Amino acid sequence: DKNKKEKGLREFSLRVCRQVEAKMVTTYNEVADELVKEFKNDDPTGDEKNIRRRAYDALNVLTAMDIISKDKKDIQWKGFPSLSGDGKGQRSGFSSGGENEKERLKHEIREKQKEVQQKEGQLEDLTVQFLSLLQLLKRNERTSTETSNPHRIYLPFVLVSTDSDNTIECDISDDKQRAKFNFRRPFELHDDRETLNMMSMFRSDPESLKELLPPHLVSFIKQRRPDVVGDEPQGGAGSAYREMKQERE
Repeated sequence: DKNKKEKGLREFSLRVCRQVEAKMVTTYNEVADELVKEFKNDDPTGDEKNIRRRAYDALNVLTAMDIISKDKKDIQWKGFPSLSGDGKGQRSGFSSGGENEKERLKHEIREKQKEVQQKEGQLEDLTVQFLSLLQLLKRNERTSTETSNPHRIYLPFVLVSTDSDNTIECDISDDKQRAKFNFRRPFELHDDRETLNMMSMFRSDPESLKELLPPHLVSFIKQRRPDVVGDEPQGGAGSAYREMKQERE
């Protein structure tokens, strides 16, 4: 009768719901195959097509109730909608999914926090590099006006560091595109970015920072890298920016 059919549908939907909740992400075929196995164990003469059809209907019901979501072939567990005012996050007759949903959200928050930290680190590195390059630009402009400029720095470059008493053999190709080094003792290599950072080329006074960076970025870099703020050398990053701005005007 009608009541028996409704009870059967509820029980079937509960089985489907538990299947999706256990896997979190699954497909219609996976759910249907599991249900066929369950019902075949209970009744080997059961109609497989009918079981699959009922699984499809139950999934549509759960989708309409916003308990699961469908994305092409994927079916994802969302959790039980909370009843108004009870705050339990579950419905009568269903297994509790509140804890699973809570853990999923916590995990998602942790992952987003890691992503934000990585982005902040990248922004810090790019800001310091930007200030260093402006400082280097002005330094090279200043040396280019002199009769000889042996201290002008060109990019890119690699700095080789070793003990003063180390024996070094160096061969440079005719086109100066390749260099071969032989060392008798250990040595270190530093790229241009690392070298400029070790030279504190990024240092700028507070007023220069306000001209070089937007307000929110000034606050960010001062908090992340307090050593950025300081007395810059004559013709440093701030003056380089001001001179370029005057030239454009």
